[in-house]
Amino acid sequence: IRTQQGLSLHGVEEKSQGRWKAVVVGSYERGDRAVTVQRLAELADFYGVPVQELLPGTTPGGAAEPPPKLV
Repeated sequence: IRTQQGLSLHGVEEKSQGRWKAVVVGSYERGDRAVTVQRLAELADFYGVPVQELLPGTTPGGAAEPPPKLV
């Protein structure tokens, strides 16, 4: 979502006036840091998207991706 909106990590920090630190958002994106439901909702609001779009396994628009086929 961030890159689709043309934002760098530092761009997020600037646009949010420091509310979202670049290092923290990067840690969330890499899965190095856990995010609370409250913070996830706040981040979704910042990006202007539904929470579902920030969750793994979903595509833009909130549709779940089909599971990979195991042949």
